[in-house]
Amino acid sequence: MTHVNPVFRDPAPSREVVHHHAVLWAFGNGVAVIAVAAAILLVQRAVRRGVTPDGRPSAERALPS
Repeated sequence: MTHVNPVFRDPAPSREVVHHHAVLWAFGNGVAVIAVAAAILLVQRAVRRGVTPDGRPSAERALPS
């Protein structure tokens, strides 16, 4: 490979701009990982409690009266 396609890489940004974008991208990925982990924990908690997807308690886990 002898050259870079300018459509995919703009050589104009400074080192600081590229660093800023990389830090912002990493921060965004961290937020996404935390959000997915929280969603998984909430789903697991709901399953343990026997809650159906519409928010009502499951009939299968109800205690007999």
